Amino acid sequence: MPTTQNHQINYLPYVLKFDGSKDRITLPELNINYSQGLTIETWVYYNSFTSGASIIDFSNGSGLNNIIFANQGATDTLSLMINNQQIIAEKALEIGKWLHIAATIDAAGNAKLYQNSQEIQSGKIQIPESINRTQNFIGNSPASADGYFKGQLAEVRLWNHPRLPEELQRDMHRRLEGNESGLVGYWPLNEGSGYTASEDGKIQGATWHQQIFFPIVSSLSYPQPVLSFHGQSDYIEIKDPFINNQEFTISLWIKPAVLDGSYHGFIGKQGDLHRKPGLWISPNHGLHYDSYDLNSQRYGELIHNFFQVENEWIHITWVKQATEYRFYRNGELLITKPAPELFYTNHHTGYWMGRVDNFFWGEMAEVSIWNHPRTQEEIKAGIYEHLTGKEPGLVGYWPFNEGMGETVVDRSSQTNHGKIIGANWQPEQPIKAFEQKANFIESGLEFDGVDDYIELFPTSIPAGDEITVTFWAKGGDR
Repeated sequence: MPTTQNHQINYLPYVLKFDGSKDRITLPELNINYSQGLTIETWVYYNSFTSGASIIDFSNGSGLNNIIFANQGATDTLSLMINNQQIIAEKALEIGKWLHIAATIDAAGNAKLYQNSQEIQSGKIQIPESINRTQNFIGNSPASADGYFKGQLAEVRLWNHPRLPEELQRDMHRRLEGNESGLVGYWPLNEGSGYTASEDGKIQGATWHQQIFFPIVSSLSYPQPVLSFHGQSDYIEIKDPFINNQEFTISLWIKPAVLDGSYHGFIGKQGDLHRKPGLWISPNHGLHYDSYDLNSQRYGELIHNFFQVENEWIHITWVKQATEYRFYRNGELLITKPAPELFYTNHHTGYWMGRVDNFFWGEMAEVSIWNHPRTQEEIKAGIYEHLTGKEPGLVGYWPFNEGMGETVVDRSSQTNHGKIIGANWQPEQPIKAFEQKANFIESGLEFDGVDDYIELFPTSIPAGDEITVTFWAKGGDR
C-alpha cells in the first residue's frame, strides 16, 4: 500500500492546492479486497463546488466499477457512489472552511456519511467489487466531461473495513504511522515539494501550499526562524503604516513568555503628541488597547482574561470601522468598543513592534496591517495562511521569517521594511497554533420545556456589579 516517509505526524507544514483547472493526482492500479467494506476519509477545503469534481474516483473507466467520493453536481451535497448506487447528505459541505469528511460501508452494505466524525446520513448501498481498478484519481475522474476539484486536500485515507465514529474522532486530528491495521491507502499530501504524493501518486498541476495552521489537536506548524524579544530594549522600528486615519485592521500572532502583573507593549508608538493605536499585554492576563482622536480624547480600556497561558501562540486582530473597535481572538469576535471617528497618527514618525512605552517578552510572527476593516469571514479565512503581499488593502506585511540579518522585510507593496533593534533570531522551530479542544460534549442535561429548571444557591452568585455567564445549548423540537 502507498505510505509516506514523513514521520513527523504532529504538524502539517503543507497541503496540496488544486486550482480547478486540470489539477489532479493519478494513482497506480489498486487491487483491494472490499469484502468487509471500506472507509474513505479526508480533510477538505473547498474554494468552490464544481460538477463532476471528485475528491477520489477509483474505477476501470467512466461508469465501470466506480468508487466515487465527491460533491454532487455543483452543490454542497456530499455523495458516495458505488457504480450506479449512491448515498447523499445535503448541505454537508462548506466553502472556505476545513472539514473532515468520511464515508463507510460495512459487509452488509450499510453506508454512513460523516462530517467532523459526526454521522450525518445513513442508507443501504452495494459494497464495491474486489477487483483490480486501473484508473484511479484524486481531484478528478476518468470522464473527460467532468470538472476538477478546486480547493485544498490533506490526509486522504482508504481502509478495507468500516471505521467506527470513535475511531474517526480519535484519529482525525493526528498523523497516521502508515502501518495501521486495515489501512490500504494513505496520502497525507504534506511532502511540500516535488511531483509525487506518497511515493506512487503522480501530481499533475496541483501545487504545495504552506499554512501556519491545520486542524490537528496536537502540535502543528511550519518550521521557520523565530524572532525573539526579551523584554528589555528589543523592538522593531518601521515607518508609520497608516494610509488613512479612518479605518484599519491590525493582525498578528504572538507567543507571550510572561503573563504577570506588568504591562508589555507589543505594537504601537509612544512619544508623539499622543499615542498611536497600540496594544499591550496587561495584568490579569488582559489585553490593553489605547488610541486618541484628533481632539485629544482618549479611547482605551482593558479587556480582561484575553490571554490564557504563557508560551502559547495566540492570534489577535484589531479592527476599526467607523466609530467601533472590534477585537478578535483566534478568529472569533470577542468584544466591541467605542472608537473615534478619526484616530490620531503622525506620518512623520515611526511605529514599533515589540514595544510601546515598555517592552514585549516573547515571540511574534505574521504581522499585517490593512487600510480597511476586514470582516470576520476574511479574518478566519486567512488567519492560518501566508499572505502573498498583493492582497487589496494590505499596507504592511512582515512574516518575520528571514532568519538572519537586522531587517524584517515588508512583503506588501509599501516596502516598509523594519529595523531590528536588540531582538535576535532563534534557530528554526515550529510555530504552534493554539490547541483546539474536542468538538463534542460527552453529556448534558435535558430540559423538556414544561417545568424543568435548576435553582442555584444564593451563595453561588458572585458579589459585585459585573458577571459573565457562558454555556453550551442545543435547541429541541418545537
